[in-house]
Amino acid sequence: MRLFNYCVIFLILLLNSCTIAIPLMVDKSEDYTHAEYMNRFETKQQVLVTYGPPTSKETLDGIEFWKYDLGSVTNSNSNVGYNNLTDKVYGNTSTTTYNKYVQFMFADNDNVINWKTKGVNYGYKKHKNPGGFGFFVDTIIGCVWALITFL
Repeated sequence: MRLFNYCVIFLILLLNSCTIAIPLMVDKSEDYTHAEYMNRFETKQQVLVTYGPPTSKETLDGIEFWKYDLGSVTNSNSNVGYNNLTDKVYGNTSTTTYNKYVQFMFADNDNVINWKTKGVNYGYKKHKNPGGFGFFVDTIIGCVWALITFL
């Protein structure tokens, strides 16, 4: 009986391994929106470190524009219908393509004064780790089992 108890305790500890608890303790990142992410960039140097050299540069009225081409996206949409009166099937397909990009605008002092994006979303929402609840439930079950067994 004593060997059985040790095996059950070992099994409970195995199920409650640090692979479940450590991610709950380590992930201290915060949620942020796309705008909050983009507003982090204040200087040309910060933009260069993150994105590298721009795809294109342009200066207009003393404002420098850096554009980063991130490729293109194609969306297709198809619709099919049936007309009861004419007993015919009809349909149409539409396709739209647009370029994804990030653009920064700089003043004379190399500070970012504005940004513009299309087709990208740099927002981050931290995924809640459901392992925390399972860890809690397993621990309670293990403690109750240990109290019943050893008392």
